[in-house]
Amino acid sequence: MILIPVVILSLESERDREFMSNLYMKYRALMYKVVWVSMGYSEDADDIISDSLVAMIKNIETLKKLSDNEKRSYIVKTVRSKEINSWKKAKEYRQYFQSTGKEEMESLSDNSKGIGTISFFEELDAVNRAIDALPENEKRVIRMKFLEDKSDKEIAEQIGIAESSIRKYLQRAKKHIKDTVYRNEAET
Repeated sequence: MILIPVVILSLESERDREFMSNLYMKYRALMYKVVWVSMGYSEDADDIISDSLVAMIKNIETLKKLSDNEKRSYIVKTVRSKEINSWKKAKEYRQYFQSTGKEEMESLSDNSKGIGTISFFEELDAVNRAIDALPENEKRVIRMKFLEDKSDKEIAEQIGIAESSIRKYLQRAKKHIKDTVYRNEAET
């Protein structure tokens, strides 16, 4: 069963809701394919699709007038645009945190809550220790993906494993890091 995104279900007009639901059902696979072709499998795909649907809803009257081929083209352009926006935003965040000084980052850290909180740098140290504890291939994949900003395909080619394995390595590594860092925080 395919779930209709909340952004569509929140439309007030039943006709608009039905139109967008049908559009989503018909072009859902195309939307995901657009994201996955350029980004590989991405946990951000659902967010990109939701952002695309919001943009389409804003132009619903235009969409209603388009032929099927024009709708396909419009949908592909919209999804690509939202995907590029997502990629740019992630890149800006990485650049900001890489260029921000330690003093400035410490001022952003909120230690005023007291018990159970850790500072940004303590958390960063815990993440680095968790990464260091990973098996060598997972460690390489994490560093190549997030520090060197390489695609799954580039990583797979460089390491010499299947691209689908990269996703599995990333999922296991992220779970290990999350479990290690935040389990330790809860224990303090």
